[in-house]
Amino acid sequence: MSTPQPAPHSQVREQAVRRTPAWACGAKACVLSVLFALCASATLQSVPDRSWAAVVGAIAVAWGCALHRLRLPRHPLTIIALAACLRILFVGSPPWLSDDLYRYLWEGQVLLAGGNPFVTPPSVVEGLDDSLRALVNHPEIPSIYPPLALWWFQLLGLMGGTPLVAQLATASLDVALVATLLFSGRVRGAALYALHPLPVLESAASAHIDILALLLLTLALTVRRAHILLAVLAGSTKLLPFAVLPALLRGEPTRAWLAAAAVCMAAPIALAWPVLDGGSALFEAAETYARHWTFNPLAYVVLTPICGALTRPILVAVGLAATAAIWRQKLSPWATMACIGLAFLLVSPTVHPWYVLWVFLPAAVLEWRSITLASSFFPASYAVLWTIEPATGAWSAGPWLAVLTWVPALLIVTFAGRSAFDTRQCDQPVAQGKQP
Repeated sequence: MSTPQPAPHSQVREQAVRRTPAWACGAKACVLSVLFALCASATLQSVPDRSWAAVVGAIAVAWGCALHRLRLPRHPLTIIALAACLRILFVGSPPWLSDDLYRYLWEGQVLLAGGNPFVTPPSVVEGLDDSLRALVNHPEIPSIYPPLALWWFQLLGLMGGTPLVAQLATASLDVALVATLLFSGRVRGAALYALHPLPVLESAASAHIDILALLLLTLALTVRRAHILLAVLAGSTKLLPFAVLPALLRGEPTRAWLAAAAVCMAAPIALAWPVLDGGSALFEAAETYARHWTFNPLAYVVLTPICGALTRPILVAVGLAATAAIWRQKLSPWATMACIGLAFLLVSPTVHPWYVLWVFLPAAVLEWRSITLASSFFPASYAVLWTIEPATGAWSAGPWLAVLTWVPALLIVTFAGRSAFDTRQCDQPVAQGKQP
């Protein structure tokens, strides 16, 4: 009589996983995320000046990489609770990772007072909160934000106009984004997005306007009714969602395309009506940004020694050509968003950590784990805070920044090969009751 052979280790582990209650799955990832979040939040609360906030970038990289080694929770209530808990830990912390929210609050004040932030930059406005104006970065430059973003700034002003209000409101939007993914059945993507440090920090600590745009675009990709309007509203907050609109309209009749064109023209104009008297000043800051802004680029830093002043126009042309090529591939809307976001990061002269969210979110939904892991290295950009000059607030970013961010990210994607972009998983929600 033969002796029964023990089951392979993989089968034993799979059986144990199936026996684990849904609410207990991913417990290690949850505990690890809370511990890392406590560490990062305590650092922001306790460091003596902004330069020490660079430590948070190192914590975030370790947090994001460790998260990719663990099983994630799959119970919707657990995911929602963790998303809220992690973000609450950063609400009220000093916004040292980015001071953009001070401009948000300032422009909200200006609009509520009847002014036009496109015409009057902070440096020339008198009679408002001077202490807030002193915190606005580049006060000589007027507004650059699309029209719906301006309405969001006014709403923040009506709610109190403090950094705490901005952080709490933006963190709430981010939790709503997680809930939207769960509602659509994308449990694994929702879990990774909920626990990962990149969205946690950029929503709750820095209150970036990108979170509102991402929520609106996620709703557009999830809710079939009013999806055109939601996508246009997302594009009226940050421009990138307009590039995803053709993927949303693929297969629609001609009348849907005509309706989308009408909404694309009418909605931004209607939203911008209070500031349209600015005329050509509406584009002044955008031109300054397009001509002069740079931070942690990839293609830009490679091409500049060769192409000189032509580098930016060349990169614009490359970006437009890449977008057209992506449209021709007829990918799903989520894959279109991920690929266009990736093309934007590669050609943009400015790559702040929160810009990476435009790749990280769709990659999490599509389960492109190599891309989400590569994205985990971009909070290392905050190491630049260590170089801040206390007197001027200026920093200096050298090639070492690319070594901390782009080099590991490109190595991960390169070694992952074609598996990093598995378009066969495009836009397929997980069936209820079958989440691994």
